[in-house]
Amino acid sequence: MSMCFPSTPKKAATTIGCFLFGAALFAFGLHFSYVNVAPQQARIKARNDFLSLFEIVAFSGRTKKKMSMCFPSTPKKAATTIGCFLFGAALFAFGLHFSYVNVAPQQARIKARNDFVRERLRKKYGKP
Repeated sequence: MSMCFPSTPKKAATTIGCFLFGAALFAFGLHFSYVNVAPQQARIKARNDFLSLFEIVAFSGRTKKKMSMCFPSTPKKAATTIGCFLFGAALFAFGLHFSYVNVAPQQARIKARNDFVRERLRKKYGKP
């Protein structure tokens, strides 16, 4: 079993840079989500309280519990969320393409190394 590493220091640095950039975007998204949790929960609680009050008054005691979804509260936040998602998807696609482009040369190097080792062992031990 062999592992494929980037063949040059420049490619290794590019791979590490893309990984760190993706990790930073993930951390930003995590922070952005964490910062907006309390206001969203407050809005959801207020809406649910209002709806439960309305249901109690309208249906005379037959209350229903409704499930609510957390989503960006303003169009600007929704656009930011969609933009970050698309940017992350684009980075993922770039990494996928970068990996696909480098598969054939890496496989060729591995095959050449394996052939070299086999030939050397055949010469050393005399087995065909």
